[in-house]
Amino acid sequence: MARLTRLLLSKPGVEKIAVIMNIVSNTRVDLVARGVVKGVIEAGYAPSEKIAIFRIPGAWEAEGTKILKSYGVECLDRSVSLDQAAQRALAKVKV
Repeated sequence: MARLTRLLLSKPGVEKIAVIMNIVSNTRVDLVARGVVKGVIEAGYAPSEKIAIFRIPGAWEAEGTKILKSYGVECLDRSVSLDQAAQRALAKVKV
C-alpha cells in the first residue's frame, strides 16, 4: 500500500487520493490505513492534505479509523454509499 500510494502521488496532476472500497470481508482496514499513511508521509506530504476520503469496510475497521483520524483524514463508514463517498472526495478536489 505504501509503494502504491507513493507511486500515485508521484504522477503529475495527482493532488489527492481517495481510498474507497465496497468489500466487506477480512480486509484488514488498519493495515491498509497504515500503508496509505506511510506512503503519503514517505512522499513528503501530510496525510490530511493528500487523502481526500478513506472508506473501506472490513476487519479491524475501528482501529483503521482511529489511525486515520489521528492524522486528520476523513473516514467514512459503511453507512455512506460508494457514490456518496466519491462525491465527497470530488468536492475536496479542485476540478
